[in-house]
Amino acid sequence: MRNHFYNKLTSPLVSICSGYVFICIMSIFLYLSNFYKNSDFFTWGPPVTLMGTLIEDDKTYYVILTLFFIHQIINNWINNVTYPWIINCVQDPKGKKAIYTKKTSMVIVNMFALYSELDVLLIISGVMSQISFFVVLILANLVSISFINWQYIKDKAEIPLFSSDDLV
Repeated sequence: MRNHFYNKLTSPLVSICSGYVFICIMSIFLYLSNFYKNSDFFTWGPPVTLMGTLIEDDKTYYVILTLFFIHQIINNWINNVTYPWIINCVQDPKGKKAIYTKKTSMVIVNMFALYSELDVLLIISGVMSQISFFVVLILANLVSISFINWQYIKDKAEIPLFSSDDLV
């Protein structure tokens, strides 16, 4: 049975590959425009200013970097478990039975909303300070997203969306 994922314009594979091609082209353009030259952002280690505070000590720097790594793993866990629950169990009109009481559901939904705002503060402050925080977020994303989504993928039957003829 074919669905909209067979269409090249709505294919997750085609869309994500297009995004990577665009980022590569943009990165090359920025490099050729000397955008990366003499930038404090493209350094690793102290000194770095995070949330308006200058960090000059190596130990403090790496403890904070580790905390950002752990935060991102927890953030992905929350987002990959709680957000789908909100969409599929709370907001889906076809679902008639709740996993939690109405009160508990509202508490979880509001806790998620508040957490999401606090998370944005941490992510933006880290990512905007230095590339090392960006790299740590990427590594944490790869680790946690791979682990979490493997829990869903491992038991699914493999049915190819495209034949080699579809992609040409």
